[in-house]
Amino acid sequence: MRRFVLISAILIVATGTPLLAQWSSNPAANNPVCQAVRNQRFPKMVADGKGGVIIVWEDERPSTSVFDIYAQRIDAGGTIKWTYDGVPVCTSVGGQNKPVITTDGSGGAIIAWKDVRFLQNDIYVQRIDSSGTALWARDGVSLVPSAIADKEQSDPAIVSDGSGGAIIAFMDNTPGGNSDNQIMVGKVDANGAQPWGDAYYISPIVPSSGTYQYSPAICTDGTGGAIIVWAYMYTGGSFDLYAQHIAANGTADWGVPGAPVSTEAGTQSLPVIDSDGLNGAVVVGPMGADRSPAYSRNASTAAARRNGTARRSRARAASRIVRRSAAWATARRWSCGKTIAAAPRRTSTRSITTRTALRNGPPTASSSATLPRIN
Repeated sequence: MRRFVLISAILIVATGTPLLAQWSSNPAANNPVCQAVRNQRFPKMVADGKGGVIIVWEDERPSTSVFDIYAQRIDAGGTIKWTYDGVPVCTSVGGQNKPVITTDGSGGAIIAWKDVRFLQNDIYVQRIDSSGTALWARDGVSLVPSAIADKEQSDPAIVSDGSGGAIIAFMDNTPGGNSDNQIMVGKVDANGAQPWGDAYYISPIVPSSGTYQYSPAICTDGTGGAIIVWAYMYTGGSFDLYAQHIAANGTADWGVPGAPVSTEAGTQSLPVIDSDGLNGAVVVGPMGADRSPAYSRNASTAAARRNGTARRSRARAASRIVRRSAAWATARRWSCGKTIAAAPRRTSTRSITTRTALRNGPPTASSSATLPRIN
């Protein structure tokens, strides 16, 4: 028997009380967002700037196992604002999935997704305004450079650029199979144009080198650019976490292959990132030699100046990375620049204290290495 999935919503205030009369007061009967045939799944949402939200999801209404992308807006009172069961964002042939969403800053949203219309996985993006109208080309704008359009891309991650556009990171496996995945980044402006040109690699590798990079996550740097973190494995080793800063002009300025966030023994993967409000970011993910338990970490520039300590506890790991100039872009210097500060001890957690110091001297010329782009 097929299981049908209903997307529904309920708005809760801090006290746990449903807000306004239009919102359901029954936790067993929440507000329906979409009740179309077959399955609707993997919803994502963003605030509309007026107390409501815009929700996007994969929708199986076309036919069994074929998904399109639909969206809906609900206002602060719980009222559906767009067409019942949602407006189509993309209904192209082949199927679309894994939508991600960010605000356009004007009450609408920018949505990216994985698209199979040409039989390979590509990345497309669309802007939808506050009334539910798609503003760019029908079924979206491709982010994939024409030179690799016949290859496979997936795992989009998106953040607003603060000017009506968005910055999108995604995984590409053009060089050859899953053993050579890389991370790319591109930008669309408020009109759907790509002011940085084609999407490009933020951590280039030699094809067929056995390097595997995946699971990009992205946040704003607060100045029109972005900070991206991803899992990185080189030639049969374990996964580490690396980050790259993309400036507002599209320059990747943390060198090659990026700044190490976590290179502990064992595997680090599936990072989550958010801005710290100070032009840096906080990264959370499973980290450590055995991944069970994961570790909790916190870092600050103040700690780097005073050789603070780090405590690791049974929690998901958190590392604060601070945006630096290109002079700090070497991996060795950058690693030391993020010396870890003391994390608060929690009840019934075992802590281990480590100490790091700034002893590696000035950065080298390799910090200004140029990242190649695909033309």
